[in-house]
Amino acid sequence: MKVIKANSLAGNFGRLVAVDCTSFGVREEEVFGFPGANEAGKMIAMTMLTMVPSLTSGSVMVWGHDIAREKRQGQRTYKCCYGG
Repeated sequence: MKVIKANSLAGNFGRLVAVDCTSFGVREEEVFGFPGANEAGKMIAMTMLTMVPSLTSGSVMVWGHDIAREKRQGQRTYKCCYGG
């Protein structure tokens, strides 16, 4: 079962396209991360899972909760760890 489902995520900041049409799923008990180069949009994509205003288009479901409509329910069900 996928506990996080991201579908066609996009994040624009003015004319800058930070994330362009990214889709992924995370299964229960799976550790998930975004490897990649600096300035590649990893942090923006993770922020989209927790902060709806950064989501320009697309959808995120967390344990069956649409975070655009049920933000608090979705946020209570998982943790994000940001590293530098």
